[in-house]
Amino acid sequence: MIAIDDQFLSVAIAAAKAGGEVLLDMYGKVEISYKLDQSIVTQADLHSDNRIRKILAKEFPRHSILSEESGKSFGSGKEDYLWTIDPLDGTTNYTTQNPFFSVSIGLLVDQQPFLGVIYFPIQDELFYAKVGAGAFLNDRRIHVESNVSFENAFLSYGNAGNIKNRQIIAKIFPKLKMKNDTVRQVGSPALALCFVAAGRFGAFFMPGVKLWDVTAGIVIVQEANGRVTDFLNKPFSLNSTSIIAASSKLHSEILPFMTNTYP
Repeated sequence: MIAIDDQFLSVAIAAAKAGGEVLLDMYGKVEISYKLDQSIVTQADLHSDNRIRKILAKEFPRHSILSEESGKSFGSGKEDYLWTIDPLDGTTNYTTQNPFFSVSIGLLVDQQPFLGVIYFPIQDELFYAKVGAGAFLNDRRIHVESNVSFENAFLSYGNAGNIKNRQIIAKIFPKLKMKNDTVRQVGSPALALCFVAAGRFGAFFMPGVKLWDVTAGIVIVQEANGRVTDFLNKPFSLNSTSIIAASSKLHSEILPFMTNTYP
């Protein structure tokens, strides 16, 4: 287990759990509204976001914060440290009382993913990792599944809701489905990445990602001995718009399905 006196980690854990408490308190009690892009938002998203940002801003006033719900706020110092927040990843699931939703908090240092904390409130599961220190589920070290065959691996995908990304998935899905019958969409990219890290899923892929979707999960997968790239097999960067996360073996087997269809 990573030492809990690590300030970045301990604060991120406290913030993720605080956000999770908000989501559990409001579970089954929220009404849906829509953003300008027609994606769903609830008061639970906003209250969780507010709780998390207050905790991070109090402890790290010089750091910047990028949140799905409230945009970017700049700290009083240089922008070397950037926290990324998805206060409710899986909002559609949440509004239908589907339990697969999560809170995701990542930290980039000098534009590189450095730390990730993802909380799965319904099951009280806390996934976390820091570069160079391993990945953990609660207090247990986790690793990606390295021995499963491509045909038997549990594969998960996600996609942003715009037409372009739906078209990309529509090209990939039928070809992949003919080789593997367990392709599923969970509805929470952060949680799907955690499941890859813990060996529950073999791989996760998604076009149309945003930093708040994946920063935390990238660290967790990589520290669980997984491989993370974009659909063109390039290392994930701030400009990446797609992601594949898997063991090295599965990554090499699933990559051709992406590169042959991605623009």
